[in-house]
Amino acid sequence: MIKARIKDDEYHVPTKWSEITYRQYVDMNETDSDMEVVSIASGIPAEIIEAVDDEQLYKVVLLLGFLNVPFSIEGRTAPEEILVGKKKIKLVKDIREKTFGQKIYFGEIVKQRETSLIPLLTEIVSIYTQPYFDDSKFDMDKAEELIPLLEDVFFVDLYSTAISYLDQLKKILDDEAATLTAKPDQDQITAGVDMFQQFGVMNTVKALANNDVTKYAEVLEIEYNTVFVHMRMNKVQNDFNDNYSKVLEQKRKSK
Repeated sequence: MIKARIKDDEYHVPTKWSEITYRQYVDMNETDSDMEVVSIASGIPAEIIEAVDDEQLYKVVLLLGFLNVPFSIEGRTAPEEILVGKKKIKLVKDIREKTFGQKIYFGEIVKQRETSLIPLLTEIVSIYTQPYFDDSKFDMDKAEELIPLLEDVFFVDLYSTAISYLDQLKKILDDEAATLTAKPDQDQITAGVDMFQQFGVMNTVKALANNDVTKYAEVLEIEYNTVFVHMRMNKVQNDFNDNYSKVLEQKRKSK
């Protein structure tokens, strides 16, 4: 950023996309006024911009020339840390090492996605930032309360971090589909096994809690890696039980 002095006030004017905050990016895309864009990006109030002479205005506009080049995330990697409020937060690198509850909440947010990821950036990053900001366990309400502070984080940092988490989530879901999905047999279909689909991931939470609803919260705090191994073990056990039952049935029939 470059310091710009207008009359008696000093402003920090960005000179590249990486110096634009999420809030500024959103606000700039909600207006058709070039003057408002200059005001939002520079932080200089619109009434002051309108009052300055052409030479000063030209200098500010010249600094903001990067806005004429479309923003691109290509080649950018997620930062090691971000500044939230006045606190530096080290960003999570591997979401598999975080809780099952965070993964579930992340998945639910992504389901809201329509065409653009941008409206979800602060929500996504808040999921894995909140525990470090509060020095506490993951809490959905606290994560939502953190969103206004994340709006002042640089847009590039939020975007690249959210993309990283989204790519990881896709890999997790692909792994689950490849290793945990069981095709129901005709008897199960006839019995109505599809009825359980309406409960989604709660079927897994219920199983991990041994049908004890008072332990659901504990299950959500388990590291996802541990949950995934447990789900794989259950899948293998169920496959073995089915195969063993078929072997016994075949032996019975052959007698």
